[in-house]
Formats: sequence, structure tokens, C-alpha cells
Amino acid sequence: MSYVIIGNSAAGISAAEVLRERGIKEEIVIISEEEHSPYYRFMVGKYLAGKVTSSEMVYRSREFYRDNNIIPFLGEKVKGIDTESKKVLFENREYITYEKLLIAAGAVPKRLMVDKTDYGPIFTLRTWQDAQNILDVVGKSEKALVVGGGVIGTTVTQALLSRGQKVSLLLTEPRLLYHALDERGSKLIEKMLINPDLEIYNEDRIIEVIHNPFDFKMVGVGLNSGQEVRCHFMVMDLGVEPNTQILRGAGVEPGRGIKVNEKMESVFPHVYAAGDVTESWNMVREAYTQTPNWSNASSQGRVAGINMAGGEEYHPGTLDIYTGELGLPYVSVGLVNPRQEGYGEDYQEKFREREEDLVYRKVVLKDGILCGLVFVGEIRGAEKAIKLIKERTLLTEKDIEELLRV
Repeated sequence: MSYVIIGNSAAGISAAEVLRERGIKEEIVIISEEEHSPYYRFMVGKYLAGKVTSSEMVYRSREFYRDNNIIPFLGEKVKGIDTESKKVLFENREYITYEKLLIAAGAVPKRLMVDKTDYGPIFTLRTWQDAQNILDVVGKSEKALVVGGGVIGTTVTQALLSRGQKVSLLLTEPRLLYHALDERGSKLIEKMLINPDLEIYNEDRIIEVIHNPFDFKMVGVGLNSGQEVRCHFMVMDLGVEPNTQILRGAGVEPGRGIKVNEKMESVFPHVYAAGDVTESWNMVREAYTQTPNWSNASSQGRVAGINMAGGEEYHPGTLDIYTGELGLPYVSVGLVNPRQEGYGEDYQEKFREREEDLVYRKVVLKDGILCGLVFVGEIRGAEKAIKLIKERTLLTEKDIEELLRV
């Protein structure tokens, strides 16, 4: 009997540790397309900015596998799963069989498709290697273009500016951090970004890549508005989608996650899923959503591991969580734009602001229960507030004022 885990990050490692904690003696195999030992994926932006070292990135050392009697298949690409014969199929090696399988393969960045020619260098930022690839061209190229102003795009922009790189930031949505923050929070982050080496282009899109006709190197892009933006490399932040390619033949739709129940069981017998690869119950939105973040992945991996080991554990649901640590810190949790997202008028929004100090705090409530928050500049109390959301605590006016105190 063997336990196979596809994924070597928060969800996969949490599950493997729980299996051993629960006394599972059978073989455990962890498969990852990356060759790194487990690292903190949420820290790749700080690594790009030079704020953390390689050693600080390490989540579990190479000795983790030996100490827990785990067989690592690192640098191995899975090409498919045969759920009927319980086989994991590889591109470059023999298949392996499983008794129980956890798919914790994470998410992959969406890429821009302008035409069929890749004039590169065009990067995304998801992995440690992605960060290293970007660092290889920083300082050697005159200007960078960051496409997308989400959490990754904002982080990359800050990191590149901190290294003296000139940057153009192309917003593909109405404002910066459109899904993560509300309008006031976005404006404060944009104020913090002001820099003579930064140009921001609002809500536009690329329609062509301009290249040098002699060496075909990228020299700029043409926008739908008619503007041309000079750049010599691009970093894309167009969001992520669950890494479900290995299950396409089993009926999982492109762009959709693996739907799981509260025990992290999929519709396939003996197959569990956890983390960014899933569609799971969102406790605030009360719907199945893709909610990629480290906290959700870690907790889901633990629940999956308990149930794979024969226990009975239920996940309470996921939460949208966005954080930024470079420059002006912020944290956003739960439902922060109820009207923008069409959730109706049943929500109450309260905020306090100290604009001159770039400090802003907002809470979103429904029937006195906290369902969302935005803290910018000062993020104290965020962990306590997250606990209040999870426990659906009915708040007093005093509780609310304490959360909003600036």
C-alpha cells in the first residue's frame, strides 16, 4: 500500500507530515516538477526584492524526506492519472501505482497570448526559479513592463524599483489591486508606488509585441489605446488557474479546479485534493470557489492527510486572503467589495483613515458578523480578526471600534 502526493508545497507537505504523525508506516511518495526542496512560495516576491536570503526561503530541508521516510520524485513531470487502475503516469519514467492519492499540484500562471511568436523574455512570478530568471535580466535591460496590477504585479513592480530597474506598469483592470482591496486601499498603495522610474498605464491591453527587425529582440508593446510602451522584458500578472492538466482526460474542465468535499475527497475513488488546485467551499461567499493562498493550502492538506490515514476530519471552508509586505503593508480577508461583486445591499461597511500617514482600516459586516476586512499601513490585529470571521462571532460596537482604531 502506498500513499502518493503530487505537490511539494504547503498542502502536500502538511498531508505527508500528518500521515506520519498518525502512524502510517507505508511508503509515501512526493512528486514535484520542481527540483527544489520545499520552500515558502509566498516569499518569492521578497526574494526578488532581495529582502530574504535563499536560506530563509527554505520551508523544509532535504533531510525532511529522509527523516520522514519519504521517497521524493523531484524534477519529475506527471502527464496523467489513470483513476481506474490507480496509476500516476510520468513523461520520463515508469508509472507508479497508489492506494491513496493526494493531488496538491497548485496553480499555474495565466499567460498572455498576443500572437504565435514569443519575442521574450516574458516571465511570470510563481516559483523560486521564476524569481531567479527575472533577476538574471534585471540591470541588464533598460526597461521592464509589468502586465497586471494584482498582488503579484504590484509586488514585482516594487521589487524591480527597489533594484533600480525602470518599470512601466500596465493595469488590465479598473484600478490597482482590484480584487484584493477596495478603492480607498488601492489609492494608498498607488500613492506609495509613486517613483520617477515608474510609469502607470490605466486599464489597457496589449495587442502587439514590437521587436527589433534585425535581431528580433523585444523593444516595446502596442496597446489597444494606440499608445506604445518601450520595454525590453515583461512580467505577467494575469492571475492563476488550477494545475489540473493531469486530469483533463478524466473530465475536469480547463480553468476549473478539482471539486472537493469537506474531507478533501474528490469524485474519483481514493483521490483527494488540497490547496490551489481545488474548488472548495468558501465560508464567507458560501459558494465553491478557487481560493489560492498558503493558509488555505496548509489547512486543507492537513485535513486531507487525516482522512487519508483513516480519520474523520472536516475542513470549515476557505477564506480569500491577500497580503503585501513590500513598501506599505496590507492585508485583505474575506469579502471586501460586496457591492462591486454583486452581493447586494445587506452588507455594512465601516472604515477609518489617516490619509497623511497612509493608514486605512475597513471592516465589512452582515447582521453584526464580520465577513471581510482591509487593513493598509497598520495591520495589527489581523490574526484576531481572521479568527472572528472563522468563528462567525457576533460583534459589539466596542469590538468594531477596536478593529477600526487607527
